[in-house]
Amino acid sequence: MESTTETRTVIDIGATTKQHADIACQLLAAHALTGCDTVAFMWGIGKAKAVKVLSSGCKLLKIGNPDMAMDEVVQEATHIVARCYGCASSENMSSTRYEVWIGKTSKRKVTSIPKLKSLPPTSEAFEENVKRAHYQVCTWKAALEKNPPHLLPTDLGWEKDEATKSLLPITVPEGVALAPPDVLKVISLADFVKRECSFVNGRIGIHCPQSSGVKLPNRRVHRD
Repeated sequence: MESTTETRTVIDIGATTKQHADIACQLLAAHALTGCDTVAFMWGIGKAKAVKVLSSGCKLLKIGNPDMAMDEVVQEATHIVARCYGCASSENMSSTRYEVWIGKTSKRKVTSIPKLKSLPPTSEAFEENVKRAHYQVCTWKAALEKNPPHLLPTDLGWEKDEATKSLLPITVPEGVALAPPDVLKVISLADFVKRECSFVNGRIGIHCPQSSGVKLPNRRVHRD
């Protein structure tokens, strides 16, 4: 097939279907897992990469199957996403996150710290994302059924917001910190030092490069 203009690309749907016939039944799950309207995407992990991993022989058959236990769904998704990040199969996404970090920082010519968005999510955050992907694919597959499976979004990565009468995505389960306690302490201390540095240097007219222009409310400085 040839395009009628140089600015357009022709895609042979028939040939594409034959080429990817072995993974066609897994594409809905791959699409949801790598990001859709109701599921957050992972930076740098797109549809093409997921298709490549599936074409290599990896399977993604449990997402969207309402009869599967969630532990099995998460484990299968973990294996697929780990491969998308170039890692071997791992038991949890936090291990993959660590492996990716080591790979990025162990290079000889590292000139800057890798951006956090380039790392896989933690296991806790990833599991909530997988739940939402699972719920979405179940909904897609049952769209034409008279009696779709009874699934509650609040059991699969969503929570009710009574104020707005809407559903909000759960980032991590209740009781799980967004970062390890030691990291939160460092961030809190750094923010305090930055604010105090800005306040003191603003009073005496000295620029502090660490302050980043942050200003505190006016306060009197008492000197002995």
